[in-house]
Amino acid sequence: ECLAVAAEHKMLVCTAHISPKESIAVAQKAKDYGIESVVFSHPDSNSVAASREEIRDMVALDAVCEFCTLGMLPQFQRISPKLAMEIVSEISADRAIITTDYFFEWSPPASETLRMLAGTFLDLGMPFSDVRKMMKDNPARLLGIDHLPCPHQGAH
Repeated sequence: ECLAVAAEHKMLVCTAHISPKESIAVAQKAKDYGIESVVFSHPDSNSVAASREEIRDMVALDAVCEFCTLGMLPQFQRISPKLAMEIVSEISADRAIITTDYFFEWSPPASETLRMLAGTFLDLGMPFSDVRKMMKDNPARLLGIDHLPCPHQGAH
């Protein structure tokens, strides 16, 4: 029923905290409904814990993989930023987004954690164009927005 409603309203479907096997099933069924945008929600987290093969399987189904800053914190870390960067290199920045998924009252603001993750990727050698794609261009595309305004237009 949810996929039928999502298709009818041309909604983005995210897999949330279901297992990789269930995520793959959702992505396959979404294709049957003509849903074009599926996000494999934080496969890097402990709650989803997807293997690289499962990530590749989701990308083969045209899903976009979400890597979030929460999964990069040492106390929650399942994969390192370096490993996330390797995965992004394998699947392409076109098939990835980076988000925050922060919800603790003690955590820094989401914008700061996202800035930190972007800075870490840049420090590890990820091209600026890939970081921009994952933070700005791909989320806009998934939401059906042609262009997200940059608050610092002209500063880049």
